[in-house]
Amino acid sequence: MSGGKHLAKGSQKPELPDDGVVRLYSMRFCPYAHRAHLVLDAKNIPHHTIYINLTEKPEWLTEVSPLGKVPALQLPKEEGNPSLIESLIIAEYLDEKYPEVPLFPKDPLT
Repeated sequence: MSGGKHLAKGSQKPELPDDGVVRLYSMRFCPYAHRAHLVLDAKNIPHHTIYINLTEKPEWLTEVSPLGKVPALQLPKEEGNPSLIESLIIAEYLDEKYPEVPLFPKDPLT
């Protein structure tokens, strides 16, 4: 939703549609954020992406990610509009929440 632009200090918090779609706060060159993008794409999960400038973080970022980290996945369908941080936690959550396309086989030995 940030149009590919990385939002920085002084930028307004983007107004996102109230459509219940998850929101990924990311940074284009962050490998951890890239992992979250890959999971969302592999599982065909619709999402909005908001890119963040990590050297000059916008003031409002801590409203979404208390530690100011990316990736942060905001869950508008959940009560309280919570966010998950850390790419592995995001991947595990998405794999459990959207089981139609599993990330891992049921039996890794077969």
